[in-house]
Amino acid sequence: MTAAYIAAAAAAVIAFILLLPLRAELSFSYNAEGLQYSLIFKALGIRLRRPRVRRKRERQENTEKKQERKKPRITPAQAVMFLYDNRDIIKRTVSRTADYAAKHLVKIKLLKLHAIIGLDDAMDTALIYGCSAAVIYNAAAAAQRRLRLVRHDISVKPDFNDPRISADIEAIITTNIFHMAVIGIIGARNGYPLLGKFKDMISGADAEGGE
Repeated sequence: MTAAYIAAAAAAVIAFILLLPLRAELSFSYNAEGLQYSLIFKALGIRLRRPRVRRKRERQENTEKKQERKKPRITPAQAVMFLYDNRDIIKRTVSRTADYAAKHLVKIKLLKLHAIIGLDDAMDTALIYGCSAAVIYNAAAAAQRRLRLVRHDISVKPDFNDPRISADIEAIITTNIFHMAVIGIIGARNGYPLLGKFKDMISGADAEGGE
């Protein structure tokens, strides 16, 4: 009987932890100054925060110079085209995670994405902007149709005068630990094919660089 009581108590504790109300806050920013992001979790008034990380451009460039001999540089334009070519996988991943979230009372209190795209060539700017807008707006539309989305602010703009690529993303999600873990698993499982395709792209670039 003692073992049964211990097992029941342990199960109750685990269930209590998994069902704790959870608030997740994500912020991501990329611009000429570099990359900056943070992740905050709040449960029962306790705040767990991953320290805000900032990679300045100088540090990033020094790191890239050291890595140039090991692997080719993937440009923002290549990254955007990769996302565009795999937009069906992205849309499916967003749709399936959104379906689960909608059925289990996961609420997105804020979803914000602002992006500006500008390249040296106006034609390239138009092409990359069109591809980026298609991926982002389609994914956002899929999320909006299914999710309990309280507030959203999506904007993608081209800049034909100033070559730059910048992005700001913010998201605030309220749910519990269990549903957050399941959403992470669903997203990882459905998005996993992207990893293999990305490795193939890197391998192809390596082959071209070695010629």
